[in-house]
Amino acid sequence: MEKDLSRSLGNAIVRIDGTIEKMDILEDFSKEEFAIMIATVFGGSKTLLEELKIGEIPRILIKSDDCSIELESIDSKRISIKVLKK
Repeated sequence: MEKDLSRSLGNAIVRIDGTIEKMDILEDFSKEEFAIMIATVFGGSKTLLEELKIGEIPRILIKSDDCSIELESIDSKRISIKVLKK
């Protein structure tokens, strides 16, 4: 099955400290702020699950009326981000 690339608004790989490894996303947006916000959301979610003793986060999905953002753990230090329009 072929992926629908027309929905893609961008993608990135960000380290958990907010450092950008690769980013092809939202040109009129501060890439550094975006990376820090992603790392904060991912870190906060990971801490919440650890406190609730639920386990690790393989993926986080953030949805709005216009788009969705998928955060997925690559390894213990890096997060893959996909931004898709509806």
